Parts: sequence; structure tokens; C-alpha cells
Amino acid sequence: MEQNLYLDKIDEIINDWKKTFDETNSITERNCLPSNWDYKMNSWYKIKDVISVFVDIRWSTKLSAITHDHTTASIYELFTWTSIRIFHEMWAEYIDIKWDWVFALFSKNKVYTSIASAITFKTFAKSTFKKLVDKKLNWKVDIWFHMWIDQKTVLVKQLWLKDSDLKR
Repeated sequence: MEQNLYLDKIDEIINDWKKTFDETNSITERNCLPSNWDYKMNSWYKIKDVISVFVDIRWSTKLSAITHDHTTASIYELFTWTSIRIFHEMWAEYIDIKWDWVFALFSKNKVYTSIASAITFKTFAKSTFKKLVDKKLNWKVDIWFHMWIDQKTVLVKQLWLKDSDLKR
């Protein structure tokens, strides 16, 4: 008799998804990101040549939420909200945030716009963000930023975790 590794409910979830894993997924191809994100629930979409601009606070782990919570919060706010607003003003079709990093997606026909948004953000980060943070931290912690830009074909799927969706 094999010992169960998980709680019964978790084991049930894993077994359900193992069945899904064995099935073939249908994938709909699209040429660009939809402006209104009108995806069918639980459907895969293949979108060609999506451009991603990604920004992140470098060495943010040196900031302390325990001893300097207000300072750390203000640095995160300045970085994330300014980048979100820049990408929004530069017509990114999708923007997401997680902790201290932000990424924006642009359709393949917005190459110059995505590059302009990256340059605009870099200008803000070097000329404003770095100076303000260094002054606030009295140059005790060296904070900087990372930025990447890439273009690839991606698979996307819209997920919702409402109770009705969880009961398959």
C-alpha cells in the first residue's frame, strides 16, 4: 500500500490536473495582443513576437521592511508606480507588477514604442530614481535597477480562481 504524500483534497487536485496534463491542449493563434483581453476562459493563445519590457530594483533585498519600513515602501512606490504610469502612457497593452518588478507587453507592431518606453524608464531611473534613493538612504545602501527588453512568440492563458471555476 502506497502512502499518500498529500492531504486528500490536495491529492484530488493533483490527480485532476494530471488528467489535464495528459490531454491535448487546443491553441488559437493571434497576431497581436488584444486591447480588451477578450480571451475565452481556460483557452490557450499563441501570440507572435510579443515585446516585453521588464524593470526591477536591483539589490532590493538590502532594503529592510523590519527596520526601515516607511523608507522601503516609499522606494517601492516610486519605482513601481512610476514605471506603471510610464508604460501606460506609452500604450503598453498589458502591465503587471510583482513585488518590486514590473513588466509591460507590447504587440509586435509597437517596436519603436516599446523601445521608447524602455528609454524613458531608463532616463527616469538614472536621472531621478537613483538620486532620490541615494539621498534618502544617505548612500548607505547601493540600490540600482535592472531592465530587459525582449521579443518572442508566447503562449498565454487567462485564469480565474472563483469558486465556480474551481469545481470542474
